[in-house]
Amino acid sequence: MMSHAEITNEALKPSDIPAADAPFNVISQFGDTFNGYKQLGSFEACAEIANEQRHASLTELRACLFFEQRRWHHFATHRTRRPSNISESWLRRPGLR
Repeated sequence: MMSHAEITNEALKPSDIPAADAPFNVISQFGDTFNGYKQLGSFEACAEIANEQRHASLTELRACLFFEQRRWHHFATHRTRRPSNISESWLRRPGLR
Protein backbone atom coordinates (compact mmCIF):
# COMPACT_ATOMS: atom_id res chain seq x y z
CA MET A 1 0.00 0.00 0.00
CA MET A 2 1.15 3.46 -0.80
CA SER A 3 2.16 5.65 2.11
CA HIS A 4 0.34 8.94 2.46
CA ALA A 5 1.63 12.14 4.01
CA GLU A 6 0.78 12.53 7.66
CA ILE A 7 -1.84 15.11 8.51
CA THR A 8 -1.99 16.45 12.07
CA ASN A 9 -5.37 16.86 13.73
CA GLU A 10 -4.87 20.62 13.59
CA ALA A 11 -4.21 20.55 9.84
CA LEU A 12 -7.02 18.11 9.05
CA LYS A 13 -9.64 19.60 6.71
CA PRO A 14 -13.14 18.20 6.12
CA SER A 15 -12.11 17.43 2.53
CA ASP A 16 -9.37 15.10 3.88
CA ILE A 17 -11.95 12.87 5.58
CA PRO A 18 -13.56 10.18 3.42
CA ALA A 19 -17.33 9.90 3.26
CA ALA A 20 -18.80 7.37 5.67
CA ASP A 21 -19.87 5.20 2.75
CA ALA A 22 -16.54 5.47 0.88
CA PRO A 23 -14.92 2.24 -0.30
CA PHE A 24 -12.75 0.76 2.42
CA ASN A 25 -9.55 1.29 0.43
CA VAL A 26 -10.21 5.06 0.58
CA ILE A 27 -10.88 4.88 4.32
CA SER A 28 -7.75 2.79 4.79
CA GLN A 29 -5.68 5.38 2.91
CA PHE A 30 -7.02 8.03 5.28
CA GLY A 31 -5.87 5.85 8.19
CA ASP A 32 -2.37 6.06 6.78
CA THR A 33 -2.33 9.86 7.23
CA PHE A 34 -2.01 9.49 11.01
CA ASN A 35 0.88 7.79 12.83
CA GLY A 36 -0.72 6.48 15.99
CA TYR A 37 2.54 5.08 17.31
CA LYS A 38 4.22 8.47 17.10
CA GLN A 39 1.22 10.51 18.26
CA LEU A 40 0.53 8.28 21.27
CA GLY A 41 4.16 7.55 22.10
CA SER A 42 4.23 3.79 21.53
CA PHE A 43 2.79 0.77 19.79
CA GLU A 44 1.33 -0.37 23.12
CA ALA A 45 -0.56 2.88 23.76
CA CYS A 46 -2.01 2.86 20.25
CA ALA A 47 -2.93 -0.84 20.48
CA GLU A 48 -4.72 -0.31 23.79
CA ILE A 49 -6.90 2.45 22.38
CA ALA A 50 -7.65 0.50 19.21
CA ASN A 51 -8.34 -2.82 20.93
CA GLU A 52 -10.67 -1.11 23.41
CA GLN A 53 -12.26 0.77 20.49
CA ARG A 54 -12.02 4.05 22.39
CA HIS A 55 -13.46 6.90 20.34
CA ALA A 56 -13.72 9.75 22.85
CA SER A 57 -11.46 12.13 20.92
CA LEU A 58 -10.32 12.81 17.39
CA THR A 59 -6.92 11.35 18.28
CA GLU A 60 -8.54 8.14 19.53
CA LEU A 61 -10.73 7.88 16.44
CA ARG A 62 -7.76 8.27 14.14
CA ALA A 63 -5.60 5.93 16.25
CA CYS A 64 -8.22 3.19 15.90
CA LEU A 65 -8.37 3.59 12.14
CA PHE A 66 -4.56 3.77 11.87
CA PHE A 67 -4.11 0.65 13.99
CA GLU A 68 -6.73 -1.31 12.04
CA GLN A 69 -5.05 -0.30 8.78
CA ARG A 70 -1.65 -1.41 10.14
CA ARG A 71 -3.11 -4.66 11.49
CA TRP A 72 -4.26 -5.68 8.02
CA HIS A 73 -1.01 -4.51 6.47
CA HIS A 74 0.86 -6.92 8.75
CA PHE A 75 -1.46 -9.75 7.75
CA ALA A 76 -0.10 -9.10 4.23
CA THR A 77 -3.69 -9.03 3.08
CA HIS A 78 -5.37 -6.37 1.03
CA ARG A 79 -8.58 -5.74 2.91
CA THR A 80 -11.43 -4.66 0.68
CA ARG A 81 -14.25 -4.69 3.20
CA ARG A 82 -14.63 -2.53 6.25
CA PRO A 83 -13.88 -4.36 9.52
CA SER A 84 -16.75 -4.55 11.98
CA ASN A 85 -15.19 -2.07 14.40
CA ILE A 86 -14.97 0.63 11.70
CA SER A 87 -18.60 1.37 10.99
CA GLU A 88 -20.19 4.13 8.97
CA SER A 89 -21.38 5.73 12.21
CA TRP A 90 -17.72 5.82 13.34
CA LEU A 91 -16.85 8.02 10.37
CA ARG A 92 -19.80 10.29 11.11
CA ARG A 93 -18.62 11.03 14.66
CA PRO A 94 -18.82 14.75 15.48
CA GLY A 95 -15.13 14.87 16.41
CA LEU A 96 -14.17 13.67 12.96
CA ARG A 97 -16.31 16.01 10.88
